[in-house]
Amino acid sequence: MRRLKEANIRVKDVRKVDLKICVCYPGEYRVGMSNLALHILYGLLNSVEWVACERAFYEGGPPLTLENRLSLKNFDVLFFTLQYEMDLPYVLSMLMESGVPVYANDRGAEHPLIIGGGPLVVQNPTPFMEFFDALFIGEVEEIALKLLEALLLVKRRSRDLTPLLDVEGMLLPRVNEGRVNRVYVKDLDKAFYPSMQVIPLSEEPVFGKAFLLESGRGCGWGCRFCMAGYTYRPPRFRSLRKVEEILEEGQVDKLYDKVAVISLAAADHPGFKDILAALRDRGLNYSVPSLRLEKVDAELIELLKEGGQRTFTVAPEVAGEELSRRINKNISPEDVLALASEAYRKGFKNIKLYFMIGLPGEKDEDVIAISQLLENVLKEGFSSVRVTITPFVPKPQTPLQWFPQEPLRSLRRKIRLVLRHVKHKERVLIKIYNPKRALIEAVIARGDSRLSKALLRVAASKDFGLASWRKALKSVLADPESEANKQLPLDSKQPWEVINVGVSKGFLRSEYEKYLRGEETPPCYVRCCSCGVCC
Repeated sequence: MRRLKEANIRVKDVRKVDLKICVCYPGEYRVGMSNLALHILYGLLNSVEWVACERAFYEGGPPLTLENRLSLKNFDVLFFTLQYEMDLPYVLSMLMESGVPVYANDRGAEHPLIIGGGPLVVQNPTPFMEFFDALFIGEVEEIALKLLEALLLVKRRSRDLTPLLDVEGMLLPRVNEGRVNRVYVKDLDKAFYPSMQVIPLSEEPVFGKAFLLESGRGCGWGCRFCMAGYTYRPPRFRSLRKVEEILEEGQVDKLYDKVAVISLAAADHPGFKDILAALRDRGLNYSVPSLRLEKVDAELIELLKEGGQRTFTVAPEVAGEELSRRINKNISPEDVLALASEAYRKGFKNIKLYFMIGLPGEKDEDVIAISQLLENVLKEGFSSVRVTITPFVPKPQTPLQWFPQEPLRSLRRKIRLVLRHVKHKERVLIKIYNPKRALIEAVIARGDSRLSKALLRVAASKDFGLASWRKALKSVLADPESEANKQLPLDSKQPWEVINVGVSKGFLRSEYEKYLRGEETPPCYVRCCSCGVCC
């Protein structure tokens, strides 16, 4: 790992602590340092006196920690935060390059304990369970101390994992029987928050030199394709008082260029405008994620402009009204145009939109409607319209988990259809997510233990390109594309049912059936959605 300049790092003498932990991000530094989970783990674990926590990232060779330049094999525990399906081989590469056996069964008392957490674990841990000694299901803040005490016992008992059985949310692949329940933070105001975040100085993260401010967690809108929307329920918000306390403790107005507001549904916060006004009044620039159209008005657009945001971002996902109703968005093209018009009047010269193609039941007219909507948005006067189009990936823990992914040939045809109907290609800048990558993601997302050998083959090849992935998947699956394009039986047990995220299979099935009928479900802010968590 090359040396990097940073501020706010914590460097402890590892000889004077009881437990040495490394938080590992299986990706590049600039992406990992934009991940809030990494900052939470690093700050939370280092807040315990008898624990030293360091960080490592994937860089293509033997990984060394940034703090003391130690090899991963020198730690008691390695925490991997798992965000994206195609990052999994990087986990195995980091272990191999460090001399740590990749399979849990091959590790002895002299090796670190390997624990995984993050969205992929909550989604479906089965494809990679064999590589981990333990997997954590959910949000760690409230049970962190209990987890650390259990890990210390495991170390003292030469890798006897039984103390971890007493920790909520822990899945032990070789020990657990039955489903493991997701753990979540009940009150964000009482939860640990990393107000003194590490500041990269020699390399700029994705959000720039920005303070990551989580205003809320979870989303209650129930968009039927969105895994995060179901697995991070119930929606919770951090109070304005707590936000101001965090800003003060972190000396944010002195140390950072801007604030990146982090939330699945930022504008749902009852005091969202007050938070933005507080940031503005401190002289801070800020950026926010794409916002739900129903929550955006002229006042909010003005606040975004005052925060230095140059591009207005919105995610309609589809341009056909019936399809929008099916995915539980219920946004019309007229709604998008009205919002775009107001944004332009408030001074935004650029707009960015996100769309999906290949959703179940999508028709050619739905695809062409995307192009027509982009042209109409451009007519509002924008200098450019930036567009990202992503193929639909059926995700576990969602109502669309049973549907097939559309075949590559059909997706390519629909991409051509969009491009053909866009007239002003010099000002409508379209970025297409590679359908081949989406296919791999679909296979892994709904995969089972057979995929572990494919993941290891990609890692061992040291070639993470699409050709390497294709060979690896074909070595364990007769036809990977047919796996992605497969309709799953509604009543069959699926690999991800080893965990319980708090949303019942019956509720997901009822939402699946509503999708087929084109019916909406009100957001869980309005009505109990029967998930057993929100109400």
